[in-house]
Amino acid sequence: MSAGLPSDPAQLQAMILAERKAAEEERRILTLQLRKLEAKVQALMQQYFGRSSEKLDPNQLHLALEAAQADIALAEEESPVPAKPRTPSDRRARRLEDLPILERVYLDVSPEEKIAPDGTPLVKIREEVTDLVDYRPGCLFRRQIIRPVYASPSHATAPRIAPLPPRIVPSGQVASGLLAHVVVSKFCDHLPLHRQEQMLARLGPTFTRQAMGQWVGHATLLLQSVHALLRTGALASRYIQMDETPVSVLDPERAGRARDAWLWAVHSPERRIVIFEFNKSRSHDPPKRLLEGFRGVLQTDGFSAYDTALKALPGHEITRAACMAHARRGFMEALQGGDDRATPFLVLFGKLYKIEAEARDLDPDSRAARRAELSVPLLLQLHQRLLAAGADPAVLPQSDLALAANYCLARWHELGLFAAPGYGHLLIDNNPIERLTPSSELHFLLRDGDNSEFPSRRDEPAERAERDRRGDSSGLSRAPRRCIAGDACVVLRALAVMKYADSHPGGMPGRNRCKIPHPPSSIRDIFGPILHSLKDRLFAICAVAIVPTEPFGITATS
Repeated sequence: MSAGLPSDPAQLQAMILAERKAAEEERRILTLQLRKLEAKVQALMQQYFGRSSEKLDPNQLHLALEAAQADIALAEEESPVPAKPRTPSDRRARRLEDLPILERVYLDVSPEEKIAPDGTPLVKIREEVTDLVDYRPGCLFRRQIIRPVYASPSHATAPRIAPLPPRIVPSGQVASGLLAHVVVSKFCDHLPLHRQEQMLARLGPTFTRQAMGQWVGHATLLLQSVHALLRTGALASRYIQMDETPVSVLDPERAGRARDAWLWAVHSPERRIVIFEFNKSRSHDPPKRLLEGFRGVLQTDGFSAYDTALKALPGHEITRAACMAHARRGFMEALQGGDDRATPFLVLFGKLYKIEAEARDLDPDSRAARRAELSVPLLLQLHQRLLAAGADPAVLPQSDLALAANYCLARWHELGLFAAPGYGHLLIDNNPIERLTPSSELHFLLRDGDNSEFPSRRDEPAERAERDRRGDSSGLSRAPRRCIAGDACVVLRALAVMKYADSHPGGMPGRNRCKIPHPPSSIRDIFGPILHSLKDRLFAICAVAIVPTEPFGITATS
């Protein structure tokens, strides 16, 4: 028998029972604490990773079964009161009638058509009235199109009426002004359709986001034609710039997931045209398609896809020009990394940009002469320093300074092309198009226009500050007007939608299902009203492609 234990079996049994009871009580307390902690963990998991919808658990539904059965029995005892049927079309029609009529357009047949074949004049029997809902800032109103109907008293011919003008949405009640407002608000002001639905509901009739998605589909069809004309105009110039920028889009193949896509931009500095092409790939295929048929100078950064694209175009007549800003950027990174040996290079770059700023307003011939006098000697000095840095054993091969020098030496002919004779129309760098792609802060969405949008890439703060300090470095006129950069997103976003719709004939997934119709017979007739409504914001990207423009009351310089 061990020391400390009683010899009496009864006492020993009582001690064992007491310890067992204490152990069970401790186990019960620990079990309760464990369940409490598990409940807290489950609540936190639900809060951070669970669904926000407050739906009942099916296991809890039986608790309210008796009360529900009692409510059903009580409802069956009461005699139902038949409600007056009211269709959505009736409700909407009454709302449309409440809108003020601010414009009336009378369309009549020609005097010759008012004469029957037997020579008797036709008699006006009624008027055909078509209501269109249009938009002015802060106001929805009705535009009435009134068309008299004429008939022959002797029944010599069928009744005659003037045809309706072309509409952007065939057989729709939306006018060009309201459609333009929806398109500009969505693609320029980044207002998704579900927000516009709520905003328009405060002004009058309720237009659903599904209907507005159909409107956007018809508008993108017209804007795609404008984009094609702009692309033709840009590639017809002798000098273009190209750049690509990443955007995040919702992946239609993976619900709720985002993926990287790319915007390929083409800028014609002389014609002041900017176009964008959306593509899921950053390979050489997009620039290859864009450059087909182009003859002239192509200015880009050092991305290898452009070299591969030119190799895939046999017999092309394209001359490559490099971007001096990208060459300078490597030396800025070396200086920021603490290498003071980059300072002499930056001083030479600064002198080159000062010459460009002074020659900004000169014509190409005068600018070429000034570059030959002032820029070429500086380029020779820069080239000598680059060769010396490449041969200096003190410059480590993998240092920022060596990488920057090798970048310049590998593209020296393309970098100095702007100062060569006959190239006075070239810019020193690719900055104008780079400013257009990130500064417009475009937001893209390929799956559903009512979900959250993903912003595009923006300039790094150091790079943006350096650009602001240096100012506009273009050798020609200043960069295209801000309206071109901002309102280009209308064509840009429309093209993204059309790109997706072409590969998905069933329409856009999600609530805004939109089937793109066939192109209308007369793009110009239908596009006229929307051009007039968008002339303050959209005309900058359309006027260069629509010729002539006089019938719309605007000129190419407005």
